[in-house]
Amino acid sequence: MFLDRSPCDSAAALGPFDSDERSPPGGIGWWFAADVATELTPGRIVRPDIAGWRRDRVPTLAPLGGRPVLVIPDWTCELLSPNRRHDLVTKVRFYHEARVPHYWVLDPDDRTLVVHRWSEHGYVIALTAGTGETVHAEPFEPIEVTVDRLLGLAPAPR
Repeated sequence: MFLDRSPCDSAAALGPFDSDERSPPGGIGWWFAADVATELTPGRIVRPDIAGWRRDRVPTLAPLGGRPVLVIPDWTCELLSPNRRHDLVTKVRFYHEARVPHYWVLDPDDRTLVVHRWSEHGYVIALTAGTGETVHAEPFEPIEVTVDRLLGLAPAPR
């Protein structure tokens, strides 16, 4: 089963980080983009389902306006598609080579979230969670979010 939904639904769950004004206490603000061509290394272009850049590193949108985007994201998230191998093998290698610090995988079939943290020898699983669970997942630890919300299975809290 592949949920027919936009990656933006998952990014919306991280809404408190999308502006400096609404950033949680201790938060830094982020820029988010869905399905944007991003050049990780010369000639290696990927389209993360969602990518995020810390505003303390990229203070304005200007560097993110080109196509492809030439600034390495600080976080990427893939919503697994029927082409799981590309998300779980190929893109993981590309993100690791580019030193993307955080890589999330949302699996609509298994209804899970797996959070990866970059390390020299490969990504380390920092957190795994399933539906019904609430997490403080890096790099967004200040906010609490449910896996159901990330997967688009639950409405936004009021």
